[in-house]
Amino acid sequence: MSTRWTIDSGPARGQIIHLLSISEFNDLLDGTLVMAIDGSVKMKGRDHIDLDTRFGYTAWGVPESTMEGNTTSPVIKGFAKHYPERRIKN
Repeated sequence: MSTRWTIDSGPARGQIIHLLSISEFNDLLDGTLVMAIDGSVKMKGRDHIDLDTRFGYTAWGVPESTMEGNTTSPVIKGFAKHYPERRIKN
């Protein structure tokens, strides 16, 4: 089950992301874009991403605005709609 986080500063202020567990993050394909709790964006497999966790979740997630449908697993639904070339594997 994902955890929602509202970004409270910077250009992404007000955007909601669904934080990823280590397992969910590892299931992402290289090339998938992820957003941090501070609003910064990085690409898995290209950029250095700190996977320190708090309460089982990383500081990285997928923006709710890019998710398809209603799901508790952002990894499955994530960026598939907006980045079909980076579909997330089941």
